[in-house]
Amino acid sequence: MCRNQVLVTIRRSSMYEGPIIDAHQHLWNYDMGKHRWLGQAQSSLNIVGDSRYLERSYLPFDFAQDNAGCRVVGSVHIEAHWDRSTDGIEETAWLETLCRPSMVADRYVVWTELTRPGADERLAAHRSCSSRVTGVRESIREHADSAYSYAGSANWRSPVWQSGVAILEKVGLVLELLIYAQQGEVVAELARLFPRLTIVVNHSASPIGTGDPARSLFRLGIEAMARQPNIYLKASNFFRYSDDLDFKQCLEQIARPCVEVFGPERMLFASDFPVASKWTSYANLVHSLKGLLSGYTAEQQRDYFFATANRLYGFGLPPN
Repeated sequence: MCRNQVLVTIRRSSMYEGPIIDAHQHLWNYDMGKHRWLGQAQSSLNIVGDSRYLERSYLPFDFAQDNAGCRVVGSVHIEAHWDRSTDGIEETAWLETLCRPSMVADRYVVWTELTRPGADERLAAHRSCSSRVTGVRESIREHADSAYSYAGSANWRSPVWQSGVAILEKVGLVLELLIYAQQGEVVAELARLFPRLTIVVNHSASPIGTGDPARSLFRLGIEAMARQPNIYLKASNFFRYSDDLDFKQCLEQIARPCVEVFGPERMLFASDFPVASKWTSYANLVHSLKGLLSGYTAEQQRDYFFATANRLYGFGLPPN
């Protein structure tokens, strides 16, 4: 066997083979008409673009089929932009009606308006509806091009919104954020204002843009956030926002810097299925990230794929 073959064998033997918690997946019943951004040539959520490939229901057994063979032992359901003219509690109540295999969608990150008085009552209603509620997601995305800005009803500058965030800190719920990487300093400031709050940034900080300038802004943004110990980063959709890079290039220029800057201990494996199915299969996503992490210790790999999510979302699963 030549020297290169030996090295390849060693690399493969160090790849993670343990259990996985997927920290980011969505479910919906398309026929209910509660997710109006689906099935559109140009989605009402502009950043999504053509969402016709998602013009179908996606339920727990669909997700289980997609991740078959990947040792996924639990997953976190992230609010899927349920009809915003209604209270987010409807989505939580619907999730509770689902029959689910294993621990699919066994924890929920929900939506509720924080930029409106009464957030404490709405959060209490979510938690009364289900003990699976572990966090709230908000989009505070801002961009010079209005086509890419999406903050919904959230206004991170509002004292009312920050009061809502203070409630999350007080009751121990996670704040999940949709941002762009160039907003890293904003998120870092929030982390300083609420040092006991766990903040989880979605989609590898959505590194939108092309070329070296975009990569530089991305790096600066994640470095600013990584300096605050209560900020975590999801690996989801590292391949979606950089139109000039293919999947393998995104793995090297987006996913790898995320791990280098945050460290595996403060990152979470997250698929964003079924949204991410347009770009990759579940098995390819898992295999690619296992390869990326293969140079790290077994403990660090376990943190990335399982242990950090197990702790942050309160699964309480055994390590094996």
